[in-house]
Amino acid sequence: MRSEKPHFFRIRKAELSDVEQIAKIRLAFLQELDEHSSDIDYEKLLDQTREYFARKIQHDELHTWFVLDKEKIVTVGSLLLIDMPPSIVGYGGGLEGYIFNIYTLPEYRRQGLAKKLTTKIIQEAKLKLCNRLWLMAAEDIYKDFGFKYRNDVMDYTMALRKNN
Repeated sequence: MRSEKPHFFRIRKAELSDVEQIAKIRLAFLQELDEHSSDIDYEKLLDQTREYFARKIQHDELHTWFVLDKEKIVTVGSLLLIDMPPSIVGYGGGLEGYIFNIYTLPEYRRQGLAKKLTTKIIQEAKLKLCNRLWLMAAEDIYKDFGFKYRNDVMDYTMALRKNN
């Protein structure tokens, strides 16, 4: 009996030329979240998504990564960088990161790919000197990374800094 070869996944940062793929994957993600909406113009949504990702990638405000099985994109995740003003939440403002669009194709789930990609995104956010990361999630899986619920988002504080 022949055993199936193990998958060797790799992570690749998306480029501007990947916008079409990013938009289509996001659309699949949104459709999965909202299976019952028949009144949404998905072509218009796809166009708007393409424009958004292209603009944000060009301005270096958005970073997206893929997990690839050979050349097939099986997981995607994004980090939107936001320059925030000082506040009681941000402890002096500065760069924050919003993690979104963590999505794995159904047939690749339960293999730790989203976890691997989230780890990569957190590492990149640290390199960008983000003070805080946040995301919205329906599940508690991000608690393992140190995220905590704060109102309607889960929050991960990179470093607590006091203003002098």
